[in-house]
Amino acid sequence: MILSCHAHRCAFSIIALLAVMQGGRAQAQQLIANGTNEIASGTYNTSPANGNAGIALWALNSGSIVSVGIVTAITSGSNAYGAHAQGLGSLISLSNGTQITTTGDNAIGLFALSGGQITGDGITVHTSGVDAHGAYVEGSTALITLSNGTQITTAGTGHGLHARDSGQIAADSISIATSADEAAGAIAIDGGTINIENGSSVTTIGDRAWGAGAVSGGTVTIDGSNITTSGDEATGANATANATINILNGSSVTTSGAHATGAQLRAFSAMTVDGSSITTSGDGGWGMGVYLNSTATVVGSTIATSGIDAIGTQTQTNSTTTFDGSSVTTSGDGA
Repeated sequence: MILSCHAHRCAFSIIALLAVMQGGRAQAQQLIANGTNEIASGTYNTSPANGNAGIALWALNSGSIVSVGIVTAITSGSNAYGAHAQGLGSLISLSNGTQITTTGDNAIGLFALSGGQITGDGITVHTSGVDAHGAYVEGSTALITLSNGTQITTAGTGHGLHARDSGQIAADSISIATSADEAAGAIAIDGGTINIENGSSVTTIGDRAWGAGAVSGGTVTIDGSNITTSGDEATGANATANATINILNGSSVTTSGAHATGAQLRAFSAMTVDGSSITTSGDGGWGMGVYLNSTATVVGSTIATSGIDAIGTQTQTNSTTTFDGSSVTTSGDGA
């Protein structure tokens, strides 16, 4: 059976099976590697098809797709992914300025599922639909690796990077930007893992948007990289429900919106800030809040707020914050 994904969950689809029986290019607009090895070149435009028929680059049943030269993949339908690696052994490798653009709802740019793997080296991914994440992994051993100036942007409500159910994303020297309210730059859920390192940047401008978020056992590590949020009530780094966030090695978290928080932990979560900085400038902002049996460790780092009525740090309800060689400063009126 072939898996067909709708709203990021899978159901069996006879139509998909018929579409990919032959492998290779099932339609003039698609490239499908169904247990075969395929080369991608030129432009793949599936508009206006939805679902499986709208996936531009699709590897399954241990198939592989490798780009040669600049590849352009365009989709406009709902659930029409730009590149989809499905199942253990399936691989999509994109490089050399490849561009992925999706405009439909739930139309993820890069989607690795259940052991599928995608690599993006110096590529551009842009999505604009509702819940259309830039890069999304789901399931144990699913992996997306991004490097070398790759750019991930979302204009709709999708997150930049999203890992769940033990999927992993590794980001090295890339940029991530989201613009919608509540659209996180990077979020790991249900055991998902995201590592962002080596001069990468995460930028969000929407209200209540998280720069980096970890929920329900998720883990996000920011290593030598920067997070910037500008929306009101946004949070630079947020760990909730047995989740973990690490901010390491010269990383910075900066928020400027009103009532924004640099870092927040809730419900048995943990955060380590080591050799890094957290800075908030919005009125009513918080440098760090630690709540509900959570633990924060701040080593060789700075936490600073400058807004009116801002708070440096707060620790409540059986929680612990430990400072070692670190400083907390507040400079706004009423702070």
